[in-house]
This record gives sequence, structure tokens and C-alpha cells, in this order.
Amino acid sequence: MKKIWLSLGILILAIMIIGCGNKGNIQKVESSAVTTTTTASPSAGSTDKYSGLAGKKVLIAYFSYSGNNIITAQTLRAKVGGDVYVIGPAVAYGNDYAAVSAQGRQEVRNGFKPALKNPVPDLSKYDVIFLGSPIWWGSMAPPVATFLSEAKLDGKIIAPFCSHAGFGAANYFDDIAKAAPNAKVIPGVSLDRRGIEGADIINGKGEKLTITAEERSKYPSPDQEFEKWLQNIKL
Repeated sequence: MKKIWLSLGILILAIMIIGCGNKGNIQKVESSAVTTTTTASPSAGSTDKYSGLAGKKVLIAYFSYSGNNIITAQTLRAKVGGDVYVIGPAVAYGNDYAAVSAQGRQEVRNGFKPALKNPVPDLSKYDVIFLGSPIWWGSMAPPVATFLSEAKLDGKIIAPFCSHAGFGAANYFDDIAKAAPNAKVIPGVSLDRRGIEGADIINGKGEKLTITAEERSKYPSPDQEFEKWLQNIKL
């Protein structure tokens, strides 16, 4: 009987932990979709496939709110390999899209840089930093701004990528160059979320929209966009 109660107690505790782990949009999507949240894991692809990147050690650093950049970062990593660092704020953004949109607008306009959940890793062993962000109010999401302010990027090559709602990269690439003046920022790639299979498409009212396969086919996929970009990178 004691063994039965012990087993039942362990099961209840496990359910409670799983439930707590799913609170907060950022933690939920990253824990279910990303195998590594900091660095150092087996590479899926290789830079040697691309003449401009051959022999380079790379880090993919990205922030994702809705989960769209998790998908794009995984696609990129399948091509170039490397380590992954998930840029996440110490205090996660909530699930209310309208509230987060308003908060993001205020933070971007004020140049706010939130504290990060995980310390910025040592970048000394990397040659190229692939830096990903959703476009928030014409620029990078605030946690990415924090990363740029805390990372030691002098002499590094930054290859930016972003996901957007149809308006392109806006000031994202230029703002990276301003934030990291001693790094070399190469031309980046912007990905329309409508071309990302499995992406969350949310309108201005916070309503989730459904994109048919036929409609998605009108937009280049991340795989297509990354491949074209990587083949043309010149360092």
C-alpha cells in the first residue's frame, strides 16, 4: 500500500512540474521545440557546404516570442550546424498579444534592454554570429538589444536574420550595425512569416489566423531563403 501511495505521489508531482513548465509563452515554445537553450550541442549541418563560410565556427543566437524564430533557427542550423544560444528575457513576456504589443512598442521606443534569463556565452571561439529576431515596431525585439549590449562582438561577423509580418526588416539590420560598431555586419535575410510552415500568424487584434498551404506557397520558405542567402555570403 505504501508503494502504491508513493507511486501516486510521484505521478502527481510530475504532472505539477509539467504544468508549471508550460506557463509563459516563451518558455513553452522553447522547451518543446529547442534541444539546447545555451550552447554546445552536436551540429546538424556544416559551414563547409558554403564557400563563404567554410571553416568558420558559428553560433546561432535568437529570440522568439511566438515560436516562429524557433522554426527558422532550426532550419538554419540544419544547414550550417554550430551552437545555439536562446536569447530570452529574465521576465517572460505574457500571453496577451495586445498587451505584449503595447509593451514592446514602449520598450523599443525607449531603448529598453531587459535582463536576460541566461548569461551571454563566451563568444571568443566563434567567427560568425547568426543573430535572429522578430521585427518589433520596426527594429529588433528588446532582448536582442540586450544581447548586443552585453556580448563581446569586436571583430566578430554578424549575419542577421529576422521574421516579419509582411513589412520586411525595417531598421533591424542598420540598428545592429549601430549597436555593434566594431563588428562586421553582413547583409541579412528577412523571412515573411506567411512562408514559415507551422508559424503563428496573429493579426493586430491578437487573433490567430490560418494560412492554407496554397497561400503559403506564394511566399518563399525559410529553407529557400536561407539557402540562397548562404550561397551568396561573402566574408
